[in-house]
Amino acid sequence: MQGHPRLGILCFFLCALLSAGCIPVRVASTIPRDFTTTDLLVVENRLPDGVHFVNKPNKTRPSDFGASGGVDASTVEFRGVASGFHAVVQLGTVRDAQLAYQSHPFTTDDTRGRYMTTWSPMSGFNYQSPLADQFRVVCGTTQNLAFQIPHCYIEAQYDEFLSLVSYDTLDTGRALTDLESLARAVDDQFAQHLKKDPSK
Repeated sequence: MQGHPRLGILCFFLCALLSAGCIPVRVASTIPRDFTTTDLLVVENRLPDGVHFVNKPNKTRPSDFGASGGVDASTVEFRGVASGFHAVVQLGTVRDAQLAYQSHPFTTDDTRGRYMTTWSPMSGFNYQSPLADQFRVVCGTTQNLAFQIPHCYIEAQYDEFLSLVSYDTLDTGRALTDLESLARAVDDQFAQHLKKDPSK
């Protein structure tokens, strides 16, 4: 004897709902945006003295920056007396951005091999972003190198966006000032587009 057709349909939907509770569902951000990740990149005239872009800002894969669930990403490279890049990744949700920030794929201690690298907050760096939801500046120390140069990252999360600035220089005396300048420039760029007051 066959069951009631409506009961079968109800069971199907109930099973589907229960299954969905165990499977991560990606929900696109409900915040309307009239800009892209390219618009959030630091602008050239805010780079430290003696530093310039080596290419135009361009689109890239979010997974290149440890954010496989990203929906958009852009990067720009700079060189001169200091070198590095700025990358911005847009995630599907704010929660995704929080998790992507917390994974710190670029600044995870490497404890293998002769040239082990450990990361720690930059000594003497006092600026704290008043705008970012999460923010830190860390520098890497690599064992068994003839000399150390500042190799640092500014990591930040703003809403559903992840910002990553890589910075290297042979002139150790300028690193602290340069990194603070870059952190402020990134904050200002996000404040302009997210319509937030960076002084709060």
